[in-house]
Amino acid sequence: MDRNSAWAHMQVQGDSGLFDCVFWNPPAPYKWENIDPVLPEDEKGKTLRIYESHVGMAQEAGKVSSYREYVEHILPRIKEAGYNAI
Repeated sequence: MDRNSAWAHMQVQGDSGLFDCVFWNPPAPYKWENIDPVLPEDEKGKTLRIYESHVGMAQEAGKVSSYREYVEHILPRIKEAGYNAI
């Protein structure tokens, strides 16, 4: 069984309970109807932003990545995105 891409833009769950990647290309981008909620801040002025990942699966290649690859390629992207907990 193949695993689904972590980079898929849309996945649907079939009758079997498994998820499949689906190509999704609407004619117009989704129009948000609500504004983003205001997040509470702690005493340091930050909110907890948790990024959940798996060291071995956190990459695009179809293989199990090493911890070194995770540190070099994935951690900088997580930090740049503003997450402060993994």
